[in-house]
Amino acid sequence: MRNALITRATCRPALSPFGFDRFFDGFFDGLGDLLPRESETAPWSPAIDIEETGDAWTVRADLPGIPPEDIKISVHDGRLILKGERKRSEERKEGGVRWTERCQGSFSRTIALPSEVNAEEVTAKYNHGVLEVHCPLKPESRPRGIEVSVN
Repeated sequence: MRNALITRATCRPALSPFGFDRFFDGFFDGLGDLLPRESETAPWSPAIDIEETGDAWTVRADLPGIPPEDIKISVHDGRLILKGERKRSEERKEGGVRWTERCQGSFSRTIALPSEVNAEEVTAKYNHGVLEVHCPLKPESRPRGIEVSVN
């Protein structure tokens, strides 16, 4: 079933502009129901970047199309947990979907934070589909310069 094949390929990044990422699409299609098939609302995982500076960790997640009120952020036992759901738009044209590469459904990402993160001061902002979570380090964990004295 071609629709299941397309759905399976939707949530991975393109590896090359020449289509090598799709080289094996269809290779296992003859196995029928022996392989699990993902539904249209299969779990997906947003791309993230983690930046470490001297006084904080910053986590950025690509979440276009998700309203900020549908994003849940928590810090628990030294882990930053991002959860949410991208819902399918109800707009359908006659004839159905022929190709889709935009993932829908729930997601959850868990990022282990260093013990030096001050969980009480974690903040988040959302701008143009990018979630940015700022995780400051405890003051005593921040690097500090030490002046060398000369006698």
